[in-house]
Amino acid sequence: MPRVLLFCLLLGCAFQLQAQQLVKTFDSGLWTGLKIDYKLKNNFKLVFMQDLRLSDNFSKLNKVNTDLGVQYKINKNFKLATNIRYSYNLRKLNL
Repeated sequence: MPRVLLFCLLLGCAFQLQAQQLVKTFDSGLWTGLKIDYKLKNNFKLVFMQDLRLSDNFSKLNKVNTDLGVQYKINKNFKLATNIRYSYNLRKLNL
């Protein structure tokens, strides 16, 4: 019985808490990307990904992400991968 009471108390408090401020914005944005895979020998693959984020009704470039990685397929269920990312955030630079 104490567990049920504690659960109900925690569940009731969870609906009252907010971790972030909710703000309504009437702004359109676009997040688009391109991914290129290049297969190598012995189950290796090179991966290149480019993402662009536009904001302020598609008029400003907000963020650019570039990923470069290598994948190794061990078998049909498992693969190992590593990536490096370069991220350029224009909003933090106030441009």
